[in-house]
Amino acid sequence: MAREGKPRIFTFGFSAEESAAIDAALAEIRVPAPTRLGPSQAGCRVGDIVDRDADGSGSFDCGERLVLFARLPGEAVGRLVDFFGSIDVPRPIFATVTETSATWTFAELLEHLMEEKRAHEAARFGAAGPPPTAPATPAEP
Repeated sequence: MAREGKPRIFTFGFSAEESAAIDAALAEIRVPAPTRLGPSQAGCRVGDIVDRDADGSGSFDCGERLVLFARLPGEAVGRLVDFFGSIDVPRPIFATVTETSATWTFAELLEHLMEEKRAHEAARFGAAGPPPTAPATPAEP
């Protein structure tokens, strides 16, 4: 992934209604709408997605929502994560693209993030697990 380039925000797993709510909320603070990621990008390298919107013919059934930040300074990421808390959508996994994750496929990144989420929830909630949340609905293309 090239270090240069415009800052980008990507989303995955949100319904059309949730995506519209995100777009409207971000527009209020003059942040461009995020790029929607889809299951067909499962086999694409994350760096290629960030650099040139790579797409493929893969498939991935995940059930998670993701907000992925690329080329944003840490302070901006922190403010946006806080801002997402004010949007009426289920809480996603938040992540930034790193030099390492840029070399992974999108499916590998999601699997890694889901493993981290499970470990965090196990440490936080123990065997009972986290409280239930609304399931992700398939994203519309």
